[in-house]
Amino acid sequence: MTIGEYINQKRRILGYSERELARRINIHNTTINKIENGKIKKPNYLTLKKISITINEPIEILLKLANYTKEEFKLLNIKWED
Repeated sequence: MTIGEYINQKRRILGYSERELARRINIHNTTINKIENGKIKKPNYLTLKKISITINEPIEILLKLANYTKEEFKLLNIKWED
């Protein structure tokens, strides 16, 4: 599953439109659309952090789905768990 598919699935379960999720995390709805459609394959950490809080999912899951490396986890001071 890609990061976009995951966010899309969680967003729909919560009943949020792309526009509503974007409003809740204070970004443009086209950014959500681009993430969900794979045009943005590796969203920045702050965007993923806001999304993780809003959809109530651990940031580690989103970072792994976005292909963040173990080294990037370390730089972000987040523990990598297999």
